[in-house]
Amino acid sequence: YMISSYGEKDIDEMIGYTKRAGLVSLYHEGPFKSWGNFVLNQEQFPNGKEGLKNCVDKAHAAGLYLGMHTLTNFINTNDPYITPVPDNRLSVTGISTLNRNIDADQNTIEVMSPEYFNDEKGNNLHTVKIGSELIRYKSVSSTAPYLLLDCQRGSFGTTKSAHQAGDQVGKLFDHSYNVFFPNLDMQRDIAKNIAGLMNETGVDHLDLDGHEGALASGQGDYALELFAKDVYDQVKHDFIIGTSLSKTFYWHIGSYYNWGEPWYGGFKESMQQYRIDNQGLFDRNYMPHMLGWYLLAENTTLPEMEWMLSRAAGYNAGFAMVARPAALRKNSQTDQLLDAIREWELARNGNAFSKAQQEELKNPKNEFHLEKREEGKWTLHQYAMSPVFTREKFERQPGEPTHTTWNLQYKWKEQPLQFRMQITGEKGSVKNIKMLIDNYKELLFPVELAAGESLVSDGTELIRLYDKNGKPKSSFKLQTNPPKVSAGAHVILIDSEYPEDDSPKIEVQFKGLDKMEEIEV
Repeated sequence: YMISSYGEKDIDEMIGYTKRAGLVSLYHEGPFKSWGNFVLNQEQFPNGKEGLKNCVDKAHAAGLYLGMHTLTNFINTNDPYITPVPDNRLSVTGISTLNRNIDADQNTIEVMSPEYFNDEKGNNLHTVKIGSELIRYKSVSSTAPYLLLDCQRGSFGTTKSAHQAGDQVGKLFDHSYNVFFPNLDMQRDIAKNIAGLMNETGVDHLDLDGHEGALASGQGDYALELFAKDVYDQVKHDFIIGTSLSKTFYWHIGSYYNWGEPWYGGFKESMQQYRIDNQGLFDRNYMPHMLGWYLLAENTTLPEMEWMLSRAAGYNAGFAMVARPAALRKNSQTDQLLDAIREWELARNGNAFSKAQQEELKNPKNEFHLEKREEGKWTLHQYAMSPVFTREKFERQPGEPTHTTWNLQYKWKEQPLQFRMQITGEKGSVKNIKMLIDNYKELLFPVELAAGESLVSDGTELIRLYDKNGKPKSSFKLQTNPPKVSAGAHVILIDSEYPEDDSPKIEVQFKGLDKMEEIEV
């Protein structure tokens, strides 16, 4: 499915992208102004629930599900459950009492015990509730009398007021996402709110992300299972649903578990082993295979996308593609990327890949390209990789050439030279790298690469740079395209400058299209 951010004005465009990619659902990553009462973002949905319903109707007419993302029972600080009058059912980590009366402006508050207030683990909002007022405090004194210090009265739009000695002071349960949590009774209302919105609008795809937030009620796994059951029982139409945390009872409710996020690196780096490890869990529990979320950015390329699609084909796994409107509009390869998703998914869902091919497709070191021949028929191209060639800094006498010579045995048919260059080491950098191929074609890389960074050539003039986590960093164009190289021996000379004493290595691996197999459904 496709995850995106859109509204009434661009729903048609996003449906078009989703259909072109051959995906089954268009899932909104954040349609709400606040969680809890699930107030819709008016900029995206100026017509409110009716506007969302119109989007759902358009998606259904196109044969798609339309989904919405929540964080289960998380409550934003701007939600009506919090402001202007906080709900009395907000979950607390603990309670003390006031030792003295306080007026509406007092910013030092004496409490009976410092317990809970001085616990900094998970104490992100430093907020207490006294009556109908929320108060934020900086810290609590370490010795008696125990004082909440530097208090901000009437926080989050609540009303400052006087309170009496003996009044309860509840430390609210919070989270680093700047949210509060409900008790079990209030949680059931939140589940009802989700189901009600789905019933009113026809939304039929939901992920219970942050499902573990139900533990804040203090009712353990029961609260987790009850939240899912409350939503499931109250929605009046069929829908698909995922979760961030599954327990035994949830199994019959969940449609899939789609775990793995794209925020920590590139396609190959971000939580990749975790994604692979999950496949065994899905097998053991008779759940469909899923690889998690990936990010289609404005600089995503076809080789990156096909690397992921190869893994999906190998594990026969679905995935979610985060693809926001701005990135789709800016990426010059958007059509190719969406077409690739569609063709790989048609082949995967049509069981076009043999068991032996699937084993090759699972291997993250292997790279592939799928070429459509006609409807239901493709050519699967597999890339092969050269050994890794290394350049290290060394001392030469004055006037002696400083380059390193590599002898490349190119085993594949003639094609543009493709390679990945990695800077390895703990620290330092390399700059002004030059590569001379067969003593006639020189490629100049006018950049400085730090240890851990890399650059990639896919055989065109465009060179893509990546940071140490594999995230796209920037790109530039060569003065000339890489040369076409044919099968046989080739001499590569590589030179560079090392601006620091700590000199990392340059490692280069060349690749070429090798094996071809015809497949069909």
